[in-house]
Amino acid sequence: MLRDLGEIADSVVAQLGRADAEMNITVEIDARTDKGFTDDVRRTVTENARTLK
Repeated sequence: MLRDLGEIADSVVAQLGRADAEMNITVEIDARTDKGFTDDVRRTVTENARTLK
């Protein structure tokens, strides 16, 4: 997954940046598990996502 994001950055975003394009990048993550996520995981992910905004 992280490799895929790196490929997108290298092959698409970098090229658009060279063209002085204004960019708005949105990443959507859909994660599921049969066991559900612990409160600790949900809290950490929420805090990290807030920091990235």
